[in-house]
Amino acid sequence: MSSTKKRSPTRGLPTRSVPIWARITIVGVVLFAGIAGTLAYRDALRQPDEDAPRIEFTVDGLDCPVWCAVRLSDSIDTLDGARVESIDQKTGKVIVRHDPKRQNVAGLRKLFDARGFAVQASEPVEQR
Repeated sequence: MSSTKKRSPTRGLPTRSVPIWARITIVGVVLFAGIAGTLAYRDALRQPDEDAPRIEFTVDGLDCPVWCAVRLSDSIDTLDGARVESIDQKTGKVIVRHDPKRQNVAGLRKLFDARGFAVQASEPVEQR
């Protein structure tokens, strides 16, 4: 009187075999969602508030087609408490929203200089 179905050792219920590719896919999706969620949460913590002050920098060296703006934007966006709101390559104007408790204007100017962009002027932008 042997049964052909496998029995679960805990409840005596039949078990179903899940293919290995399905198990790997499920684990991969769960890991991906966990990592993506963690990165989004960390990025949200680094964001300045919506009412944070905005500074307009006039910068030399934004004349290359794409990579100058991308490199500068990525550098600023990785900082804690600072985000690029807009970049106008034609006029060399960069508007940065920043949390004064975490990033100051002098630190932002140093970042521009470190990336090879000379800051000609910086002035506060009126709140919207």
